Amino acid sequence: MHALETDDRESVPDSCVYIVDGNAMLHSMVNLPLTFGLLALTLLSYLPKSATVHFVTDPYHKDSIKESERQRCGSAPAFLIGGPSTRLPRNFAAFLQNSNNKQQLLKFILKEWQQSRYASRLSDRRIYFVCDESCVCLHSADGISVTATEIPELISTQEEADTRIILHCLYAAERQETEAIVVKSPDTDVFILLVYYVQTIGVDIIFDTGSGDRRRCMSMKKVLSAVGNDLAEALPGLHAFTGCDSTSAFVRQGKKLPLKLLKRSPQFVDAFRCLGQVANAIPENIFSQLESFVCAMYSSKITDVNSLRYFLFESRYTTTLPSGKLTAETSAIDLSLIPPCRESLRKHAMRANYQTAVWRTAHSTKPCLPSPAGCGWKIGDAQLEIEWTADNIMPAKLVDILTNRNADDDDTHDEVEEDDIVDNIIDDVFYDEDDDMDEFCD
Repeated sequence: MHALETDDRESVPDSCVYIVDGNAMLHSMVNLPLTFGLLALTLLSYLPKSATVHFVTDPYHKDSIKESERQRCGSAPAFLIGGPSTRLPRNFAAFLQNSNNKQQLLKFILKEWQQSRYASRLSDRRIYFVCDESCVCLHSADGISVTATEIPELISTQEEADTRIILHCLYAAERQETEAIVVKSPDTDVFILLVYYVQTIGVDIIFDTGSGDRRRCMSMKKVLSAVGNDLAEALPGLHAFTGCDSTSAFVRQGKKLPLKLLKRSPQFVDAFRCLGQVANAIPENIFSQLESFVCAMYSSKITDVNSLRYFLFESRYTTTLPSGKLTAETSAIDLSLIPPCRESLRKHAMRANYQTAVWRTAHSTKPCLPSPAGCGWKIGDAQLEIEWTADNIMPAKLVDILTNRNADDDDTHDEVEEDDIVDNIIDDVFYDEDDDMDEFCD
């Protein structure tokens, strides 16, 4: 985001439509009250003082491509919200790590805000509240009672608040409610999507991000003008490919270096513009460009990623290994610093392609997308899992050599499993003396 934003800072218009990343707001709340009833009241006071506010949240679908990220962030036990007087758990951040807890909380807040005691706070205001796939508009015309109206145009099967924010921007622009729309979010995904979609939305979007001294508001039309249309079309693909909530990143490569590389290479811009056009397929010529891009990220003229892996490993490690061989005593070898093999890269590219397709359909209430299974993910133990590779992680010839050597060393083993050979080699490469102590402690 910092590499793309301009130095120009905008002021928020007095009259505007605000679209708020609701999940981010919940996570940012400080000085929490004692009960859930008071939490609902506090959250309403956190909303911008605008006549129209869209409070957009994530639905939680089964087999979500974001599930691995949610698991990485941790989990928490289920919690029952009995009513407004139910006390908040001591660790509210941990409470929010449970998807069921968050769904329950959003339903509770929506129900609370419909109570007559909130009417005075909703007088002459419209709060669009996203809960699961529906969106309800809360409004009080008389300051005594609250009306709740479901908005058919905003019912959506999208599974990300990031994409639903775009849907709400289009809704506000089509209704000509304002000359400017302000989107409040700390998320880089939202920023990238706004740059990509601002021309389609038509109305200028002011992105309100950061807090305190780091808060800044910027015009997305000005960012688009500085970036250029071609690069803006390539940004969603680049962002997904270099790492986001649903895709992994290349270790120590970051975002700035790939962005600089993209800016000076038109052929790569074209490749990333094509990413996500078809959710479950990547043309071979596009994948070849992505492979060349990865090689260029590692400052190499080699365009074959497998050859580059061998070259980098040889140049970095063979001069430091005893007798040039890997042994159990070998240390200080970090294989994450070299690029993935071609088959792993292909799976990564498929996941990035699928995520980009999700982003490119953010304007649709019911995007027609295939199952992510087979697009870099697979159905594991009753849930979606990342499919890292579809081939052996080691060349078959090397496995055969090691198998034969192992058989010669120990004639008592009639059969040697390939997986055991691979596991033993991996253990040797990543051997750490601390592992022995950890095992002892366990």
